[in-house]
Amino acid sequence: MRQENAIRILRLALAMRGSAGGLSLDDMQRMFDITERTAHRLRNAVIELFPSAEVIVGPDQRRYWRLPRGTADKMVEFSPEELAALDTARRTLQQTGHAETARMIEQVAAKLHSLISPSMARRLDPDVEALVEAEGVALRPGPRPDYDRNILQELRQAIKGCLTVQLSYRYRWRGQVSELEVQPYGILFGSRHYLIAHRPGQTAGPYLRLYSLPEIDRVVLTDRSFERDKSLSIKDFCQRSFGIFQEEPRRIVWRFSAIAARDAAAFNFHPTQRIRPLPDGGLEVEFTAGGLLEMCWHLFTWGKNVEIVEPAALRELYARCLSQAVG
Repeated sequence: MRQENAIRILRLALAMRGSAGGLSLDDMQRMFDITERTAHRLRNAVIELFPSAEVIVGPDQRRYWRLPRGTADKMVEFSPEELAALDTARRTLQQTGHAETARMIEQVAAKLHSLISPSMARRLDPDVEALVEAEGVALRPGPRPDYDRNILQELRQAIKGCLTVQLSYRYRWRGQVSELEVQPYGILFGSRHYLIAHRPGQTAGPYLRLYSLPEIDRVVLTDRSFERDKSLSIKDFCQRSFGIFQEEPRRIVWRFSAIAARDAAAFNFHPTQRIRPLPDGGLEVEFTAGGLLEMCWHLFTWGKNVEIVEPAALRELYARCLSQAVG
């Protein structure tokens, strides 16, 4: 509890330093979800640590507290997780078509890096690089199930340190909880976030497997390290599939009508895609991936303006999905 209070005091000091107009007691209560009495104590602790704290009266006649520029600058440091999160945000924006916003995120990241001392950068860079390499982005529209953020932090720690972890994992369709020991390789962010990991002793099928973060009830870091297989690539693993589900990749060919061609040309359906304009004004898209069911879910949005050329298995699955939807 004492450690938590110290962290709150430091966070409040940084917030007061970063706010030009200052923070009111109501702001502090909302920020930490605390009572007014606790907000008073936190504010007084910050003022005791930083006597230069200023109090101003706002247009609403309420009092606001702030720290002058430069007061807490030496307290500001960046964690590998924060810097890696910026890169994840940039890639997510790029894949959703927000190229200009992604460019600005990249500029902000560059400015933050310029504030880090060379010695600190040398310590941070290996961890940042490991997290960026280990965190993929798979985008699909739909709601995002919630998950325990503490579990994500534990997994990131294990990924950075190449530590084996023990999971209490709930299999959704079987309704049972199993105790698993896995070697975490990365995180795949999407409509449902997944841990990408290898389960020692199980080499049948894909070497890497997916474990849904919302279904992980508990994570325990062990002191047993493992050596990452350098032949395995998180990027290559993610590109095997159209979305999340891992299947044997196969050649996919779709043809969009002339009406939909312009919209389809603006989509990046898959990193391996190749597009070809057709004589009738339509557009042919070809790529290599698994995940036929998720392709069907996406193809619903194009209605009659898309034709599945290959494979036949996708046409058959699409027909079954349509039949089930109307039946």
